[in-house]
Amino acid sequence: TQEDPAIKLQLLGLNMTALTLSRIENNLRHVCDTELIAIARILNVSMVGWSRRIRNKSGSPGQTGAYWSE
Repeated sequence: TQEDPAIKLQLLGLNMTALTLSRIENNLRHVCDTELIAIARILNVSMVGWSRRIRNKSGSPGQTGAYWSE
């Protein structure tokens, strides 16, 4: 569920609920830079790794429709 990550994000000072995370997961809400950094932190992943995956998947950074997956 999104409850545990939501609590961790709240402890970092973000006002995120499980519903907010669900909306992000289903592409119904955008994520701002500070939220993305906090999400990476609680998931213990590097932002560098994410940008490389997006770049490799889309062909160029910032291209619309670029998503990554494990």
